[in-house]
Amino acid sequence: MPPVCIGPDGPAPATVLASDLLGLLSTAQDPALVADLFTGPYTNWYYDGRERGLAKLAVMRGILERYNLTDMYVGSGVPTVTDPARPSVTCEVGPYAARTLDGTCNHPSNPLMGAQGTRFGRNVPLAGAFPNEETMLTPNPRVVSRALLRRPGLFGSDFKPVPFLNNIAGAWTQFQIHDWFDHGRPPRHGESIEVPLDRWDPLRRRGMRSLSVPRTRPDPTRVAGRDDALPPTFTNEVTHWWDGSQIYGSDEETAHRLREHVGGRMRMGR
Repeated sequence: MPPVCIGPDGPAPATVLASDLLGLLSTAQDPALVADLFTGPYTNWYYDGRERGLAKLAVMRGILERYNLTDMYVGSGVPTVTDPARPSVTCEVGPYAARTLDGTCNHPSNPLMGAQGTRFGRNVPLAGAFPNEETMLTPNPRVVSRALLRRPGLFGSDFKPVPFLNNIAGAWTQFQIHDWFDHGRPPRHGESIEVPLDRWDPLRRRGMRSLSVPRTRPDPTRVAGRDDALPPTFTNEVTHWWDGSQIYGSDEETAHRLREHVGGRMRMGR
């Protein structure tokens, strides 16, 4: 799979040298660095220079992957199992100048980590990821949403504006979300979760008694027997990486359709 973001003149020259990486590794192995990752509840890597800032990010990522990311493939890394739709993944030897289209080969020992079509990890242990259908709507999410997030007076005394934020922030966040994940379209006639509306809900005035939420598309890669011990799993239609896939696509067909193939340019217009 060819890399993305490579112009007609080839990849840009490296900006980090081997000597820089040695210094980064030395800094990242300093035990005192772990205690210095946060200032209060916030990360502070951006206050430091390049070497120390990158070291903090590397340490933080390692901690999160080790203690906050639960693998959703039985007996594997994240993931190293064979993907039926991609039976063999071969990564070129040596460094990559840019990410691959389908998100493979970002991790040297786990080439499928974060690739398009692989499962979402979980941020809770497996034991806490099995849904209880009987108590899933307790408390009612609609009631919780209205109690905690509703603005009683939209522009009255209860409205507390954020002076440095406007509506563009919401659009920008949504744009980034399309880069990170896509659960795919649920089946046309698939099951839905019915969230009941209490008697005071304003939607009752529209004749509604519940909100119908389509269930997320089931994982098409699950194998009976092998995956029976796992809670429900779901796959990502796009790459998991922050790689601009909402612009360039997550597969070769989409990338070819979006490109002019002249001068490294994207197609404009319809």
